[in-house]
Amino acid sequence: MKRFGTIAVAGLAALLACNADDALAQKSRDTLRVPMNEPIQAVSTYYTSHPGVYLFNGVYESLVEFNPRTGKIEPSLAKEYRRPEPGVLEFDLREDVVFHSGKKFDADDVVGMISWLKDPATKLRHLEDTDFIVRAEKVGPYKVRLYMSKPVATDLSSLAYSVKLYDSAIHSKLADRSEYDRNIMVGTGPYKIAQRDVNKGTIAAKYTGYVGPDWKKPHIGTIHGLSVPDDQTRIANLLTGAVDVVGDLSADQLDNLKKDSRFKLTASPGMQIYYLQLDALGKSGRKELTDQRVRKAIFMAIDREGIIKALMPGAEMAKALGAFCHAERQIGCAHTAFYPKYDPEGAKKLLAEAGYPNGFDLIVDSSPPEVKDIGEAIAGQLYKVGIRARHQPLVNSVYRDWQRDGKLEAHVAPWTMQPDVARALNRFFTLGGQTDAFGDKVLADWRLQGVEELDPKKRDDIYTKLFDRVIEQSYILPLSSVPNVFVHSREVSLNPGAINGWGADLWDFSWN
Repeated sequence: MKRFGTIAVAGLAALLACNADDALAQKSRDTLRVPMNEPIQAVSTYYTSHPGVYLFNGVYESLVEFNPRTGKIEPSLAKEYRRPEPGVLEFDLREDVVFHSGKKFDADDVVGMISWLKDPATKLRHLEDTDFIVRAEKVGPYKVRLYMSKPVATDLSSLAYSVKLYDSAIHSKLADRSEYDRNIMVGTGPYKIAQRDVNKGTIAAKYTGYVGPDWKKPHIGTIHGLSVPDDQTRIANLLTGAVDVVGDLSADQLDNLKKDSRFKLTASPGMQIYYLQLDALGKSGRKELTDQRVRKAIFMAIDREGIIKALMPGAEMAKALGAFCHAERQIGCAHTAFYPKYDPEGAKKLLAEAGYPNGFDLIVDSSPPEVKDIGEAIAGQLYKVGIRARHQPLVNSVYRDWQRDGKLEAHVAPWTMQPDVARALNRFFTLGGQTDAFGDKVLADWRLQGVEELDPKKRDDIYTKLFDRVIEQSYILPLSSVPNVFVHSREVSLNPGAINGWGADLWDFSWN
């Protein structure tokens, strides 16, 4: 976790050099200024995972959207959809949508985008999210059909989360399609991009031609994302009025800022989870972890509530989750089993029963740096029950090497959930994959059954069995949900609930 310190001299010098007008409250100018921890290179989640991109990715829309207020998939650029037969989705498109470029949205834009995504020459992150789609067919000017390789229960959630639609008249003519996301950035959303500059920042302006769902209607005229890579400088900017809202702060930093009456703290529940995964397969050579009793003892030795209270920003909203998913916010999150309660004495007895009364050596690694303090805390708690745990923080490149070589023993990390549980299950329970730490064929079979079951009730029944087994076998311990906590001027109002990687959408902000 980050630590709160004295504001950097360089940061103060930069602030003192600011024009006096820049420090004035921006409500009168209808401009919200938001610092980002790095400049935005492309407005697209197709090309980057930088959290700030999720905020501006709202300039694009999808056929359907996951409404975080209702927890349901709802029509967006499509006004209706149906399944005329298994493995086929048919969409009636809205006829009143106009791109920021002035071109009317129609079936050609859907077919063009899907065709590009399915082109073998297209190299993007997470193409597996749409690998179930075979092709798109134009049925009429405002009607399309998508043909799948097989019926897939996650088709709508994947379309909502992973398929943003572009102006095909522009996109299809580009020799380098990534130019669209760097220099054109035309969508149909409630905001349009007025500027993307790595030095001057990214500016989104309210789109007066927006006709989409009411819950996405824009409130603020202009949102300016400024590149301010240093935590202390972001805080200094907030204190001097050079920015209006700051996110991604540590618990210590939040404690200091909440004392200042000029600011308000708003927490969004977020979709991220911090977790501990154990090498149940013994790939690392740590044979002790192949015993379910040992894994359970490790979980019993960890005080999740204590870790949350001591280390988590937004601890009031953070939860020690009942399963490796968000029950209130995710499709398919169902379970009846429960993780063991914090019980260090019970953990010692269980270790002795498993044949390890004197404990054993264990490396608790963590990656990225944001979970370093949690990794240290877990190692300390395990030491108290006799497990000689040593914490090892890993940079991303070393983590990938350890993962590939099967060297991860007890791994602490974050994972960001999507609206449907399927992607997380694909990641962790695909049998024989590089990320498979369990080798559990039963789980792998249930994972496949869940993806292919279209009936929601039957699907929940499958996932209940799956998550119960994960809990009973002590494979993964969800340490905490991770709220996105924002500190902002009292002139700003934030309606929390976004599911993206930054924690807020453009339309979540308004003025008081």
